[in-house]
Amino acid sequence: MQIVTCAGPPRRVSCSGGCRSTTSAPRRSNGSSSRSRTWPRTMRQITDRSGSVRLWYEPNEIESIARDTLRQAGLWPTFDEPRVDIERLLETHLAAEVDYGVELEAEVLGYTVFDRPIRVVVNRRLTDAALGPNASIGAVGRWRATIAHEAAHVLLHAVLYPITAASSGRAASRCFRDVIADGARPRDWREVQANMGMAALLMPRSVFASVAELSLAPFGPVVPPVGATTLTGRHLVDVLAQSFQVSRRAAVIRLAELGFMSLSAAPDPRALEPVERKPAP
Repeated sequence: MQIVTCAGPPRRVSCSGGCRSTTSAPRRSNGSSSRSRTWPRTMRQITDRSGSVRLWYEPNEIESIARDTLRQAGLWPTFDEPRVDIERLLETHLAAEVDYGVELEAEVLGYTVFDRPIRVVVNRRLTDAALGPNASIGAVGRWRATIAHEAAHVLLHAVLYPITAASSGRAASRCFRDVIADGARPRDWREVQANMGMAALLMPRSVFASVAELSLAPFGPVVPPVGATTLTGRHLVDVLAQSFQVSRRAAVIRLAELGFMSLSAAPDPRALEPVERKPAP
């Protein structure tokens, strides 16, 4: 039995806009699926100096794998409905047993058990924050990012663990603190790939770019990249975060990746997240 653990501090924040989620309450899936599981075919196995087996994907390959998986699952987003049903993808198409209501340590957002069937666990605190009546886009985005991150592990790395167990005996791969919640650059190659897969699943490149282009239209002729802290940049981030139901920092990073945004004026995308404010007495 192999486990991948993803860690990071869930934090409740508030925002001025409303947030939506199609899930009304935490639930546990049974992992059943009428669809065949799709495994990546473009990966290459390499062996590092320590003798451990690694999988190599080009960034465009991860984008293609995510795109093809969403289409095969019948979950490809549209311009009018850009939100990806990531829970359904993980539970139904990837046939994982998912439990959204497990009490975990505060710094652990979730983990994946590579057994048969594959099991994914999400921190109950994260779920409660995302599905509460006053849930912010930040809380919803972190919850969805955690689910998508684990889905990317299943999609990209499930085939690795029997190889790893046989070749090196390594039982676990950990996602370091803040990898999901704070957008820190992960040190483990698996987490780098899972974060890329997370972005590709939640914010498919072609649809994301189309929505971004339309969002810039009210500002007249605008030549990207725009500054992250400008009025145009903040508007763009707000629209993309709400449309795709991701956190603002996730939207900023994706916009920068696709050439729509410059981070020179705001190197830390956390600066764009609203801060928690206590109600006046």
